Amino acid sequence: MSIISNINTEKMYISLRQLIDLKSARDKEKFTIYKLAKALKMPHSILVKLLHSDPAKRVRNPRIDTLSKIINFFNEDGFNITIDDLLTGNIISNSTELRSQELAETEYEHTLSLYSMNGNLPKKESKLIKILLPYKSNSLIAMISTYDIKPIFKKGSIFIIDTERQLENENLIALKTSENNEVKIRKINLQSNKKILLSYEGDNHTEFFSEKKHNLIGVVVKIDAKT
Repeated sequence: MSIISNINTEKMYISLRQLIDLKSARDKEKFTIYKLAKALKMPHSILVKLLHSDPAKRVRNPRIDTLSKIINFFNEDGFNITIDDLLTGNIISNSTELRSQELAETEYEHTLSLYSMNGNLPKKESKLIKILLPYKSNSLIAMISTYDIKPIFKKGSIFIIDTERQLENENLIALKTSENNEVKIRKINLQSNKKILLSYEGDNHTEFFSEKKHNLIGVVVKIDAKT
């Protein structure tokens, strides 16, 4: 079983994410690692290990045949790339001018009302904001943090939330609980039939997602962070 040893996982992670985003933009349809795994007839867990947001949890010695399958898929789909491009982070620089134009053409502007993240119901602010996303949607809302979300996001950070986006592993989500009406930002881990919520508020708190306790607002698709 051939493997590649001691690779730069950050460059590979960025390259794979860029490929997925480029395909989503070109096809005008969200492409995910779930769809990639299905197309490759590969266990989803293998791609999770390559694309894990936590560098410590990424596989450091990927199999050559796994990377070859990924490269072959994207080459057959019209992307002229090599394994070396994947490992060195040259995906964007090696994309054709046409693909770059297609990516730019699929940046859609959305005008959204801004809501605060506290209170019984999100309080609507007086201003509108304009954001760009690589897809059109009528299910977007914008929310501004009324408190620090430690250790990452400061008060005033704006979260763009898609209320109809399908959950994926490691998504950031917005939710409310039956105990507190404030909107919270959490990371969600999907493990078999369990959904685990990870806190971003500096307390290393985790809990199971429960439809009885939690009201899911949607998936965070863009952040204007005040750091």
